Amino acid sequence: MHPILRFPWEILLFLCGIGLILGIVTRNIDAILPSLVGGLILFLFFSMKRFSFIDITDNSLRIKLGCLATSEIRFSNIKDVSTATHKAIYGIGVRACGRGETAIVTNTGDVVRLQFREKGSLKLFGIFKISFISLRLSPESQTEFIEILQFRIH
Repeated sequence: MHPILRFPWEILLFLCGIGLILGIVTRNIDAILPSLVGGLILFLFFSMKRFSFIDITDNSLRIKLGCLATSEIRFSNIKDVSTATHKAIYGIGVRACGRGETAIVTNTGDVVRLQFREKGSLKLFGIFKISFISLRLSPESQTEFIEILQFRIH
């Protein structure tokens, strides 16, 4: 994310931290709870873009969406790679798109869709397991990503 776009979110996160510290020092529960909740929400959204990656290893594809979701998919399980349109109404993050399809996206518009031979899965918050038969991803360079995957699966 461009620093100009990231800066206001970092300021809000900093202010929530200051509010939390001030609430703890003054022992004011009315300052602690909103600061804590606001800080957690801002941290989740801020970490989604900053700490998200798609890693291509020798045998698999590793996906991480901040502290929200992780998944590892074997290349032998990928049946088809194509593109799809992820509308803004679906939102960003980890989303169920219906008919066994899940999205792990950080933006809207054209995304990559992976179809699987067998159900794949991801761990949400490292605890909850979500299964899917199709997965939408939003890599930075879609054409290069699709070429690499098509080379690996064939």
